[in-house]
Amino acid sequence: MRSRVFSLILVAGAGGCRAIEQADLMTAKTEVRVWADHLARDLERDGPEAWPRYFLDDPSFFMAVDGKVEFRDYAQAKTFCADFDARTASVNLSWESMRVEALDARHAVLASNYHERIISTSGKTESYSGYFTAVAVKTDAGWKLQHVHWSSPVPHP
Repeated sequence: MRSRVFSLILVAGAGGCRAIEQADLMTAKTEVRVWADHLARDLERDGPEAWPRYFLDDPSFFMAVDGKVEFRDYAQAKTFCADFDARTASVNLSWESMRVEALDARHAVLASNYHERIISTSGKTESYSGYFTAVAVKTDAGWKLQHVHWSSPVPHP
């Protein structure tokens, strides 16, 4: 009888843990979606200097573009963003068909089509579209991008 009661307690407890875990995953997904929208808004408002606020300031950070490492670390990305900001009048980034998969309460994968329009200080407009993927990590300062990849379609000969 005791073992049966103990077994019921274990089963009930395990079900409760799964419910909490599911709630944590849903919370993470929602937070990352909202955070990604804030990123786009802050980029439009503050220009390229907004990016480093969304990057993980950690040796594990890197960014790749079209299959090549663009930034090996946070410091390199931050320096580029400051230089790019000086040459940029405005940036507009929009997400389309965003997908967020929470791995656990503190890690998520963000994937989305993107459209970006950049206007330089000289008035030249450049537009980019493609696919963005990243691992986001929840820190004490909020969600941050740890591993980032931007890809743009390449015409085939």
